[in-house]
Amino acid sequence: MAADLEHIEFVRDRAWQVFSEVSMRLSFMRNTKIKNELHLAPAEYEALTTLYLAEDGSMRMGVLADNMCFSPSRLSYVISGLIERNLVEKSISAKDGRGYIAQITDDGRRIWEQANAMERDLFRQHFLSLLSIADQEELSRIFAPLEEHLPALRDINHRF
Repeated sequence: MAADLEHIEFVRDRAWQVFSEVSMRLSFMRNTKIKNELHLAPAEYEALTTLYLAEDGSMRMGVLADNMCFSPSRLSYVISGLIERNLVEKSISAKDGRGYIAQITDDGRRIWEQANAMERDLFRQHFLSLLSIADQEELSRIFAPLEEHLPALRDINHRF
């Protein structure tokens, strides 16, 4: 019985260790490639991703900060860098004249599409290509309940 519990703990620890290490390596490789080739910092890529996926490519700055778990000042810093490179525009809300809206530009869409293609290619090359289709299906099956269980980033209520 004690040996069984030790084995279970070993398996759990190893699973967590491998998951953490692989996730960290893939993230680091993605961030480095996108930074070196497109001059986009991870936070800038995340902001462009959030805006790209938004309904009309725009979002109130406060909502964007919440979705990214960023403080308003950190988001302003990130958006300012994107504005300087014409990847995002910022304007006062036409609805209420109080809040600011961040809007991805056509240049922002193009660079996001390049970065996203790099990310997909890197993930395929260094992760999916090492797994059979059956393993990929199993991985999706394993992660589906985790995706359902874990709160969305905006709901974690932690800002950086």
